[in-house]
Amino acid sequence: DEDPFVRVAKKSDRFYNLQDAHQPFVCDNSSMVAPDPKKVYGYFQRTFTVQHPIAQFNVSGQQWVKQGQPVDLVFQCSGTPPFEFCYNLNHGQHNMTSNETCKGGWEPSSTAECRFKIHRFFFTNDQYSIVIFVRNRVSNYFTQIGIQFYENQQKSQLSVIIVPIGFCLLAVLIVVYGMAYYIQNRDRFIVEVADFNFGDTSSLDDDMEYKTFHQRLVDSLRDSVRVPRFNFRRSSAHDVDDVSPSSGAAGESSLRYGSMT
Repeated sequence: DEDPFVRVAKKSDRFYNLQDAHQPFVCDNSSMVAPDPKKVYGYFQRTFTVQHPIAQFNVSGQQWVKQGQPVDLVFQCSGTPPFEFCYNLNHGQHNMTSNETCKGGWEPSSTAECRFKIHRFFFTNDQYSIVIFVRNRVSNYFTQIGIQFYENQQKSQLSVIIVPIGFCLLAVLIVVYGMAYYIQNRDRFIVEVADFNFGDTSSLDDDMEYKTFHQRLVDSLRDSVRVPRFNFRRSSAHDVDDVSPSSGAAGESSLRYGSMT
């Protein structure tokens, strides 16, 4: 780049030009300057450029970083370009002083904006301190940012919790419903069991034999006093011989009743 300012060496002419003494020196503002052979005349200009120092410095990004995630920080400021950035990374806490210096190399801004970004992974989940330096042609600025990492606690999925609880509730409902149904209908399932002995019926022959009132009375007295049994026959049509059914003809049956006591 060419320098816009050109330095002109001062020259002095020992010889006096009489014609130049009679001609006035004309400036840009059309003012008349009387020539003087003892003075040197020339045309010059001076340009003043106003530049602003660094101000309104702010940081955006997460200073609490989840474990395994990168650190993304964006630094912005205001001022007159060009800008240069630098940062120092310190493990743990750092006591910043007024004599902080950049240990690394300065990185110039690729644009005319005061914007710088830090994107970096950290392998240890500890606390870090980052000291950021920003400068332009007018001023220097530095500040400190703390970075803290935290562990990511894994959360169980909602289905892992809801599905077992749902099945447990369903099983409880089924058991309760089954018990209620059994209590309500258990009378229907009671089975009456009768013990029928179709083998030896000889002991029941005397009790089931058809007898008249007179015969029943005699049998009752005999059982009470233990006397021999007598057969009382009558000529009526209702008299029945005291013979067991097995001695009669096949297929014949008699009605017998228990003794009256």
